[in-house]
Amino acid sequence: MAAAGLSAMVLPRPLPTPVLAFAIHHLSTSAKASLFRSIHSCLRPGGIFVLIDVVRNDDEDREAFLDRFEGEIRGEW
Repeated sequence: MAAAGLSAMVLPRPLPTPVLAFAIHHLSTSAKASLFRSIHSCLRPGGIFVLIDVVRNDDEDREAFLDRFEGEIRGEW
């Protein structure tokens, strides 16, 4: 995460529901995998992880993604 300009911290105890919003899309695929493993290891038994983020389809460039995202916001919000 530090390579993407994000900070990280060691949690003092397992969490029931960690929430991460609008940050993971900045990470590389390998950094995402590492982060998800880390989150899994800090979850309290029976806990859940809440992820809120934007995701670009494999075949979308940035402009196509932004057009689709804007359309979804205008149509659904």
